[in-house]
Amino acid sequence: MVNLSISYLVVSTGLIAFNTDLVPWTTPVLVNAYLSTDGNLLAVALQVALLALGVAIYAPFVRHYTRTQSSTAAYEVLAEELNISTGIQAKQGIKFHEAQKFLVNSHMRTYDIIELISANKLKLYYQPKINVKQGKCDRFEALLRLEMQDGSVLGPYFLEDIEQAGLASIIDLWVCREACSDITQWELDGFNPNVSVNLHPDTLKDKAAMKEIVKMLSGKISALKLSNEGSPNIKSWKKI
Repeated sequence: MVNLSISYLVVSTGLIAFNTDLVPWTTPVLVNAYLSTDGNLLAVALQVALLALGVAIYAPFVRHYTRTQSSTAAYEVLAEELNISTGIQAKQGIKFHEAQKFLVNSHMRTYDIIELISANKLKLYYQPKINVKQGKCDRFEALLRLEMQDGSVLGPYFLEDIEQAGLASIIDLWVCREACSDITQWELDGFNPNVSVNLHPDTLKDKAAMKEIVKMLSGKISALKLSNEGSPNIKSWKKI
């Protein structure tokens, strides 16, 4: 629309006139303007200006689209929103291929999820585990929830998409950080429960991510249990 408007205004001034000869549509750009106006260099200059203007208009949209196709970019955006160090890299090899395939097919859904997380606060809810024989509750399981702006609370329905994009370690790091913060506050209040934290299998296999988690939870290991979701084995942090 911009190019059409500019072209119409310039041509309507009479500075550029077209001949009656037919120029094949396969004629290269700039050459077609030269031939159709009997060598009017102003027409060629106008075409150059319109091309440059078109590139300038499209460039921001092309950059944005290219960025949304990148699994690394998605990782960085989510890490920034949750204030997690980007030193933990997204999975390579097969997981990288899966992330690329996922983002190509539904990359906008991933960014919709990230925007949703950014606009609303992720929260940890603690599900109590009751010891019926002893008649007390001293164990909890940390559950990830999303508090919406209208006050409603949703489960982590977005985890599957995040996992397929190779970004599970970011969420797991955030969960561990929040659990550590809550345990610290409870200790000040004289409350010392055991807390179970579920981690994605990919995070457990990621040495860099596990090193960061162990460093983050230093001093709180005795109060936490690490659970490999989907596996019947639960390993205590005390044994690591």
